[in-house]
This record gives sequence, C-alpha cells and structure tokens, in this order.
Amino acid sequence: MITPRLQSLLEHAIDTPLKLHCLMLFTQRTLQSATAPQIGMRLSRDRWSVQEALDDLVAHSILHVSQRNGEPTYEYSPAKNLAELLKHLTKVYEDPLSRVELYEQLRELASYAPYRADFTRLMPV
Repeated sequence: MITPRLQSLLEHAIDTPLKLHCLMLFTQRTLQSATAPQIGMRLSRDRWSVQEALDDLVAHSILHVSQRNGEPTYEYSPAKNLAELLKHLTKVYEDPLSRVELYEQLRELASYAPYRADFTRLMPV
C-alpha cells in the first residue's frame, strides 16, 4: 500500500522507474557498492542516465558516493529518517499487486519530472 509518506518520497526523490530500479539493486542486497557503468550494465541502460539517477538519489540522502580508483562508487546509506520508509518501499515493490500500483504512480511522476526539476531551480522551495 502506498502511504502518504511513501507518496511524498516518490514525488520528491524516487520519481522515475530508473531511480526505483537502481534503489532496488541496493535495498534487495543485490549490490553492496557499484559504479554507474556497472549498474547500467545490470539494468541494460546507458551509464549517463544511470549516473544522473544515482546522483539524484545521493542528493536526497538515499545513497552515498565515494571515489574509488578515480570513479564515483555508490553505496546504499539512507538517512536515518528515510530508512524505515525505504524498507516499506521495498515491501511494496516485492508485492506483485502493489508493484503495479507503484509503477503506475512512477510513470505518471516521470512524465512530469523534467518540469518539476526546472521549476524548483527557478523557484526554490
């Protein structure tokens, strides 16, 4: 079930299916740490869109980035206030019926994501 708090997280931080896919690689313990090209290969996506999604998750205190061998490496390290909410998101993702609802929400949010990003740059909240 998508709670109001989870809806807010989706609207502000995880507003595209790609961000959700990246996050699920970490929350489901598939990855401990990885670079954008490594995640891109796992998801069959280009490294630049993956890099942008990962950087946005870092900006929202969901992932942590560090430099290893001269390349940004990402690790799952959510802020304490987000940890339980992200666990709930993982449970929603694991339920097939809830996952359908989740993807419907994300597809709608993704269609507006570029406009919201531009608007917040013009009018900081």
